[in-house]
Amino acid sequence: MKHNRHFILALAAPLAMLFSVPSAHSGTTAYDMSRLLAEPHPFAATVPAHVPPPIVTLQPTGAATYTIPGSAAGVVGQGQPYGAGATNRARSPQPAGQNTGATVPGPFPPPLAFPMPTSIPASNSVNPSSIIRAPAKKPPVQLSQVSLRSDDPSLLTFGVGYYDINDNQDAVEFRAEWRFKKLFWKIHPFVGIMGTTDSAVYGYGGIALDWFLGKSWVITPSFAAGAYRDGDGKDLGHTIEFRSSLEVAYRFQNNHRLGISIYHLSNASIGDSNPGTEVLSLGYSIPFD
Repeated sequence: MKHNRHFILALAAPLAMLFSVPSAHSGTTAYDMSRLLAEPHPFAATVPAHVPPPIVTLQPTGAATYTIPGSAAGVVGQGQPYGAGATNRARSPQPAGQNTGATVPGPFPPPLAFPMPTSIPASNSVNPSSIIRAPAKKPPVQLSQVSLRSDDPSLLTFGVGYYDINDNQDAVEFRAEWRFKKLFWKIHPFVGIMGTTDSAVYGYGGIALDWFLGKSWVITPSFAAGAYRDGDGKDLGHTIEFRSSLEVAYRFQNNHRLGISIYHLSNASIGDSNPGTEVLSLGYSIPFD
């Protein structure tokens, strides 16, 4: 019994000191035992809580849907921040000015590209369109649309000049010509009649060739053949006479022409005599469509 009493006293003494003394001193630092037992470990605050990362899904409409495990899905717009902390409730769209979390990068991936058709009909809308349209194909040129004629008008020419400038049987020359539109290349057919104050008459027809120097000056060589009657004028040796001519003319903006020409008349030695003659003439041409 005596040993049991001593054992109980030895066990009760430390317990009495534990409850009777509020604090114990060790060196110069005092520890509050109740606070030490109640507060968590100081290193426990640095251990981050295990939170599953949110799942962000990009949408073709330009918004992103994020889902946090254990919560409902939310929607984040393009370039709009979303919270990265742990929560069990859906996140609502955040204003663009708040920086409370990560930001969904923008722009989002472009929409899927589909092959464009080779040609798209032109739209009548006045609004600009971002669709690149293929150029319209030109219709093939039909043979019936091709013409050997040009847009040059026909010309009616009146002239007056000096007949037989190389000899002593001179006279005044009067001339009228009709030059047709160009047949092909630069070739113009023409017909004309010439008379003198000595009653000589010459009717002819031939071809002319127009060479343009810029837009205003025209050089026109020509050749013609016709019938000649001398009247009281110079005898040229034959009824058939040939005319070779060279004209230099200025063409106005309205296609009128003012030119000077020199031509030679001869029978090319088909007659017994071939004296020939030269004529210097001034002419004015009027266009006709």
